[in-house]
Amino acid sequence: TSSPPTWVVRSTLAWLKSEPDLNRKIEIIPSDHRGGAKTPLRPGQQITLNDLWHLSLISSDNDATAALVRSSGYEDAEFVEKMNQVATDLNLKFSRFVEPT
Repeated sequence: TSSPPTWVVRSTLAWLKSEPDLNRKIEIIPSDHRGGAKTPLRPGQQITLNDLWHLSLISSDNDATAALVRSSGYEDAEFVEKMNQVATDLNLKFSRFVEPT
């Protein structure tokens, strides 16, 4: 099996620092749609953060990642700062992110 892209790992690490309730359900909204890979997510759908986390980490689902970022309470720019801090903490000197997905 292949490993998830490094941006997925860093975005989920940054998200986990917000100590989410993995059983909490959120509603998928149109702004969560980021395109890219096919996603099973549809606006209006209720889904647990745990399921979104798995879609983001295992399937590299950008829509799931966008919903996770929204669930954290951070704006995209704040979340990107957290991703970049994770990269710094991991001593990844040549990684810099400009958006969360």
